[in-house]
Amino acid sequence: MSCHAGTIEAYTPDDGAKWLPDNKSFLYRASEAGHRPRTYLQGLDGGPPRAVLPDDVRAMLVSLDGRTAAGIAGAKAWGLYPLSGGAPSPLPGLTPTDDAVGWSSDGSAIIVASRTNRLTQLVRVDMRTGARRVMRDVKPAGPLDPRLVVRNVTADGEQFTYGTIIRRSVLYVVTGVQGAR
Repeated sequence: MSCHAGTIEAYTPDDGAKWLPDNKSFLYRASEAGHRPRTYLQGLDGGPPRAVLPDDVRAMLVSLDGRTAAGIAGAKAWGLYPLSGGAPSPLPGLTPTDDAVGWSSDGSAIIVASRTNRLTQLVRVDMRTGARRVMRDVKPAGPLDPRLVVRNVTADGEQFTYGTIIRRSVLYVVTGVQGAR
């Protein structure tokens, strides 16, 4: 697969695809010769992918109108990046450990999954002021590992999906081994 500057060499499947609202194109992360991983726009029309964000910027959430994406540069600063090019707008109130998972219905706030210690919370972050308001605690059903990852959330924070890790182990007790102390 080729793009404007070269050939895609490696895909980054961990980030998953981010569909644009038109359902005709999506964002994904990959790298091409001479570049660090970056975000590409791919249309379903079969055309070549187009790099839309600078190197090392991960698109985390596509805006409701599909013209911008909330992204994080490296593991530090959040910004609202125009997908047509140009400088990002700062996103105050977001931290490097936040995971952007949804938008408010009017597009004025980003909903993030914020993990502190062993608790995950859905937090509404106002894009203009950076004010944070906890919407709800997210607790897994049953005896699951509390390190869960929220994937999708509705604008009111009432419905969401998450993934988690279930760790199982078996302890074997061996007796009668000669030389064991």
